[in-house]
Amino acid sequence: MTEPPVHVVRRIETFAALKRACTKVARGAAVYSPTTREIYGIGVNGPPSPLECGRSGACEKICGKVAEHAEARALWSAYRTLGPLAAAEPVGTASGVLLGMGLQLVHVKLGDQNRIVGSRGPRCVECARLILETKIVTHVWLHELMLVPDTSPELAGSGVLVESTRWHSYTPLEFFRRSCVARGIHL
Repeated sequence: MTEPPVHVVRRIETFAALKRACTKVARGAAVYSPTTREIYGIGVNGPPSPLECGRSGACEKICGKVAEHAEARALWSAYRTLGPLAAAEPVGTASGVLLGMGLQLVHVKLGDQNRIVGSRGPRCVECARLILETKIVTHVWLHELMLVPDTSPELAGSGVLVESTRWHSYTPLEFFRRSCVARGIHL
């Protein structure tokens, strides 16, 4: 598979746009099964429940310190949805019940027009740690911003780079390692 299913991406996009808690950049994530196509958990960035974002400058200043990330919310939502399966397999175990389901996490970033834009790759060590430790998902999908050679007839072969986006799939361990490196942590 070269990208996550369109129905999962559109569901996250719609959910994040409707639940957008911030005037800054909205992010959404979902845990889904590529086999059944069912979404088990979904989340957006925002303050922990029952708190709500005031969408003010004051709120923006503390957002990074108090907000729960979309990935974490999607994982906890999936744990609640899976109920007995999640309870049978404590966080951090690798007995295979949840891991054997082959669940995947999709993360999207929404721009000003509530459309998906490219992210800069794995960057949040806390979310990466949670993804790795919970052992719920086998892959993490990100829609990433990248620089590619310009192939227009006028500039082909010139070495000029242009922005492009693509879906990239990471294993939880790769996602964790890349997040650490992005933050200057070398394991």
